[in-house]
Amino acid sequence: LSNLNRQVLYSQSDIGLLKVDAAVRRLRAIDPAIRLEARRENVQPSNVAEVMNAYDVVIDGTDAFETKFLLNDAAVLLGKPLVHGAVLQWGGQVLTVLPGWPCLRCLFRDPPEPEVVQTCEEAGIIGAATGVIGSVQAEEAIKLVLGVGTPLSGRIFQHDGLRGATRITEFRRDPDCPVCSAHATINDLSRYVDQVSARGHVLV
Repeated sequence: LSNLNRQVLYSQSDIGLLKVDAAVRRLRAIDPAIRLEARRENVQPSNVAEVMNAYDVVIDGTDAFETKFLLNDAAVLLGKPLVHGAVLQWGGQVLTVLPGWPCLRCLFRDPPEPEVVQTCEEAGIIGAATGVIGSVQAEEAIKLVLGVGTPLSGRIFQHDGLRGATRITEFRRDPDCPVCSAHATINDLSRYVDQVSARGHVLV
């Protein structure tokens, strides 16, 4: 029940069901003709390449910092478009990672330490903020699929609901980025093997 305030696909009647199954049921109720493939598995270093290679665009809807960096690294290594999104309390951010463009690590070298940034479980999330960020992510994915508009590549969209403000900031590729630069030190996902984050998120 803790996060139903920010869910549009689920209700109390879905408690006890797998999220993926409840989501499929809800989406088919909205559009019976929709084509869906339900994957009942967590994204992990051992399967992230297989999962991402099956799709043209990947949208990050995860809530663990370490998993977001795993997706970023995999997207860069696989050359897959990734629409990153993150929400905390009243605000959030969106950026799109494309081959040859800046990635998440160009802005944030590593996941924050637990004592620096709280998790969504600790700090909470305003449901409306997820609506804003999720909508921007959806727009990004649609633009990429249709090949129209200007994606948020090399730009980060930031929303502050508490101040009623949004902004888009440009940023460049970090020449020393550990994953997307010419001097990359992350050339595969082996660094994640047997890793358990300080927040308790198991990555294997």
